[in-house]
Amino acid sequence: MSEHLFSDICKQILRIDESIRFAGVANKMGSLDATAYRQGLSPLMSRDQTSQYAIQAVLRASTRQDLKQI
Repeated sequence: MSEHLFSDICKQILRIDESIRFAGVANKMGSLDATAYRQGLSPLMSRDQTSQYAIQAVLRASTRQDLKQI
């Protein structure tokens, strides 16, 4: 899928609810392919922290998937 499509999806997610501050799409390795931040708000995490969080989230999801197959 294209980066432009992922960016559009992130923007659509932000439009769903005003309480959503950030949306991102990560690949299987946890690298963020697209992100969107709510305009007018200061991010709660730095971009580096957000990248680390994405890696951890993908790792947790992968671990759950592996354990589910046992």
